[in-house]
Amino acid sequence: MINNKKILIIAGEPNSINSEIIYNSWKRLSKNIKKKIYIIGNYRLLDKQLKQLSYKVELEKVKKFKNSNSINLKIIDVDLSFNHPFKVKKKQAARYVLESLKIGHKLSITDSTHGLINCPISKTLLPKKNMGVTEFLAKKCKVKTDSEVMVIKNKNLS
Repeated sequence: MINNKKILIIAGEPNSINSEIIYNSWKRLSKNIKKKIYIIGNYRLLDKQLKQLSYKVELEKVKKFKNSNSINLKIIDVDLSFNHPFKVKKKQAARYVLESLKIGHKLSITDSTHGLINCPISKTLLPKKNMGVTEFLAKKCKVKTDSEVMVIKNKNLS
């Protein structure tokens, strides 16, 4: 068990399968873990994507990052302008991804957070050429350039 610390998940690139990944992962979690999960993303986008995919999950827009007994999928809402839920314009998507990462970084450095997970994000949406999420977060944390690392874990690899 992870105690009362929260787990943050950045919803990632809006024109992707990330909402499917979130849903399929969410439905496998225990109620105790669901209470700790907070998605950083756009509430309306995720709602529309899940409905379009015919996935049924209760979403909850949260205003404050606090302990919760809710087993709904809690969304820390990030502003995003769009007309179609899977066709967000690149400029809006880039702004949204950058803001999501900034919020994720800010919240992840608090004592109330256990960890930060990001769904896939295209490097083309980040501000500098050849910068990925790992490099972006390393820079925000003032980690020496080229000393950052990414961990990929599954049952065969860590």
